[in-house]
Amino acid sequence: MKQIHLETWHLVNLRTLRSLENDLPLPEYGKTFFDHCYAGVASTSQSYAIATKNPSLWDSIQIYRAGRTRAGLEEVANMTGYSQLKQAMREQLVVNAGLMIREHFRKRLRAYVSIKFGKTGDDLTSEEEKASKTLVGQIVYACYNVEETDMLEARQTRDVLTPDGEEWIEKWIPWPDNIKKNGMEVYIRLI
Repeated sequence: MKQIHLETWHLVNLRTLRSLENDLPLPEYGKTFFDHCYAGVASTSQSYAIATKNPSLWDSIQIYRAGRTRAGLEEVANMTGYSQLKQAMREQLVVNAGLMIREHFRKRLRAYVSIKFGKTGDDLTSEEEKASKTLVGQIVYACYNVEETDMLEARQTRDVLTPDGEEWIEKWIPWPDNIKKNGMEVYIRLI
């Protein structure tokens, strides 16, 4: 079962990356999504129903299956207690996904800001590198407080962190407890 759990994470990551690369909407990371991912990995009787219920996930499942071996997963659907075990694993996946997003968000935000606004490369002078790090630090700092800022890059990053039609207020600062309250869907765009 650990293999199914691990491979389900791989499928979740593949589906997320495909969404980001193809500018598709991100999936709703809820119980149904994780159930479909488990069914796709474990090749249960539900697997083919995913094609009609969630075609974009089905495409990801097909890509994932083509790139891996079947190492003993055929008999999973007939295991005694599989549905109860799958339900417990699904709950664990939902909790783990939320926890990973909440606890590692600042590092991911810094990486996003660095890629989007920072200068990188081996040909940078030490002054340029220092200026880039300072800019990234200022932008990230602005995303963790509600003070007004004139920095365009900080306002753009705040806009990404704020749902459409909402103003930047303390509620949207990406502290772990705010991410939990607001739902990880708001913040998952930067992962």
